[in-house]
Amino acid sequence: MAKIYWIGGSPCSGKSTIAEIISNRYGLYYFKVDDYLEKYANYGFLLNLEICRKQSIMNPEEI
Repeated sequence: MAKIYWIGGSPCSGKSTIAEIISNRYGLYYFKVDDYLEKYANYGFLLNLEICRKQSIMNPEEI
């Protein structure tokens, strides 16, 4: 099984920057959740998943 490394922190704290540096240096795959979040939230809405329905009516501050 592959190892997965997570980087978390506050908005604009440099998570993406450091993740890109680490992935380039060590040849790791870099998966940025933000690039896929909207697609999967919309898909969940179409599947009538409750959490995705709730998110679809929230404004950005509520999310």
